[in-house]
Amino acid sequence: MINIAIYASGSGTNAENLITYFKSSKKANVKIILCNNANAGVIERAARLKVPCEIFSKENLKGTKDILDREGIDFIILAGFLLKVPDEIIEAYPRRIVNIHPALIPNYCGKGMYGHHVHEAVIAAHEKESGITIHLVDNHYDHGQILFQAKCSIDSTDTPDDLAAKIHILEQTYFPKVVDEYLTTQASIDRICSDLFAESDINLMRFALNDTYSQEELDDLLKVWDLEVAGAQKALLLSYVMKAHPDLKFPDYFGPRLSGLINYYRFHNVKLMSNFKKICSEISNEGIEIVPIKGGAMKALRPDYPREMGDIDILVPETDYLRAVNIAKRLGYKLFKDIHSTDIHEKETNDSVMDIHKWILITSGKGRKITPQIFERASKHNVFGVDVLLPCNEDILFISMINFSRNIMDRTSQKGAPFTLFDIKYLIQSKDTFDWNIIKENAVKTSSEAEISLLSRFINHIIPHLIPSEMETLSEEKEIRAFGSLWLFRRFYLSPLQERSHQLGVSEVMRHPSNLPAFICVRPKYTFMKLFKYSPRAAGVIIKAKCFSSN
Repeated sequence: MINIAIYASGSGTNAENLITYFKSSKKANVKIILCNNANAGVIERAARLKVPCEIFSKENLKGTKDILDREGIDFIILAGFLLKVPDEIIEAYPRRIVNIHPALIPNYCGKGMYGHHVHEAVIAAHEKESGITIHLVDNHYDHGQILFQAKCSIDSTDTPDDLAAKIHILEQTYFPKVVDEYLTTQASIDRICSDLFAESDINLMRFALNDTYSQEELDDLLKVWDLEVAGAQKALLLSYVMKAHPDLKFPDYFGPRLSGLINYYRFHNVKLMSNFKKICSEISNEGIEIVPIKGGAMKALRPDYPREMGDIDILVPETDYLRAVNIAKRLGYKLFKDIHSTDIHEKETNDSVMDIHKWILITSGKGRKITPQIFERASKHNVFGVDVLLPCNEDILFISMINFSRNIMDRTSQKGAPFTLFDIKYLIQSKDTFDWNIIKENAVKTSSEAEISLLSRFINHIIPHLIPSEMETLSEEKEIRAFGSLWLFRRFYLSPLQERSHQLGVSEVMRHPSNLPAFICVRPKYTFMKLFKYSPRAAGVIIKAKCFSSN
C-alpha cells in the first residue's frame, strides 16, 4: 500500500476528492493531511473524513519531513498548497511529489500565481482557453515535468468566478485519475526495483556512480557492506572506484581483494576475445562490416575496466548476415539460430562465444529500422585485434537501454544490471556533446518511446538525475503505464511460466509420467500467454483481469 500525504492551504475540495477516490483503493491510501493555515477549510474536511490532519507554521515547513518519516509516507500530493516545498523534501521524494495548477503551464504560473489570482490574470488577458496542469514538483514554482493537461474554453462574458467553476470541474474530474495512473507506473518501478536489487546493492551503485567521493562516505559504506556476501560481480564495481580514485583508502581486508578482481577479470575474457578475433578476422576479410554492440562495445571503449562477458555481440548488415554466419560455421563453430541473430558456440565445450545480429531485438519488433543509422554514425576502431566499426556513444546507450529493459522483463543478465548503469554514466559523461536527440530519433523510429521513458524513470529511481527528465516523457502517460504492465507481466508471470514449461518438457514427461498433469496445465497456458509477450496493452488487460496478482 502506498501511503500518501496531502499538503493543503485552503478549502480542501481537491483533498476531499482525493481522499474519497482512494478510500477503497488497494493501491494507495491518504494517510495524513498537512496544513499551514489554522483557519483552512481542509481541516474540517479531514476531520469529517476521519483523516489525521496536522497544522504547522510556515517557519516549520522543513520540519514536516519528520512527520513524513514518522507516518511512512511514500508519495506527496499538493492540493492547493501555497508554499514552496523545501529542497530537503524534494530530494527525499524524487519524482514523488505531484501538484495541480489551475492554468496551462507555462502560462500564468510561478510565485504569487495561485487560486483566484490565476483566473483574474487569464480573464484580464482575454484568453480563449485555460485549464489545469498536473505536474511533478521540482525546486522551482510550477516548473516540474508535466504529467497531464486538460483545457476549457473561455466565453467573452466569463468572469474569474465563472472560469474558477470550469477549472473546478476539470480538477474534480481528472486529478485523482491522473495521480492513480502515475502511482501505477511508480508501483511497477518500485516492485521491480525491490525484486532486482537489495538495498545494499542500491547503496553500492549510488556510491560508485557518484560524481564526488569522500573517505567518510566510503568508510560508512564498508561498515555495512559484506564483500563475501556481495560476490565478485558487485565487488568489481567497487574495484572500479578504487582504480579511478587511488586517493581513497580501503581497509587492508578490502584493498588486495578488490585489486585482485581487476586482474582476474582482465584475463577472464581472453578466450572470448580470441574467438572474436578468429571469427571476425575472417568476416572482415570477406568485406563484411562489423559493429560490436552491448558489453563488447563497452569493453572496447574501456579496456582498463574489465568485466565478465557471457559472449560478444556483433551487428552486421542484414544483406551480409547469412555470409557472416556461414563463415563461423566454416570455422567449425556450432550455430543456434534465432529470428534476429545466431548464437555461435564452440563445438568442443559448447560455450557461447558470439552472437551475430542482423538487427537489434526491440520489443516493438522494429529494430531493423535503425540499423543503417548505426552503421553511418559508427567510426573505425581496432577492437580485440580486428578493424571494425564502433557505434557512437548515443547508439551504444540506446542499445544498452533497450537490452536492459528486456533483461528486466525476462529476468536475464541480472548480475550485469549495475554495470549497465555504470556504462550509461560513462557514455554520457565521456562525450562533451552527447546528443540526446539521437536517442529520441531511435526511439521514434523503433516505436520505443514508452519503453525508453519507463526505463529512464527506473534508472533515475535508482540513480537520481542520471538520465535527463526529458527522456521520461517521450510518450504519453497511458502508454508508459501500459509498458509498466508489460514489465510486470513478463517478469512476474510469463518468465516463471516459461521456466516451468521448459522444466516440464516432453522428454521430462516421458521419463517421469507423473509430471503429465502439470505439463497439461502449464504448457498450453504458456503457449497462449507468450502470444502477448510484445503487447503492452494486452499485458495491461491480463493484469486488470487478475490473471495474476501485481501486488
